[in-house]
Amino acid sequence: MIAYLHHKWLLLRLYRTKSSFMYDYRILQNVSHIMRKAP
Repeated sequence: MIAYLHHKWLLLRLYRTKSSFMYDYRILQNVSHIMRKAP
């Protein structure tokens, strides 16, 4: 049971890091886009 909970926690953590990474990536893309538009 503990191993099962640990596995679920690892999956959740992995999912959260993945989504936050994608979020950061989108912000970086927007920033670079704005920087490119600036003279």
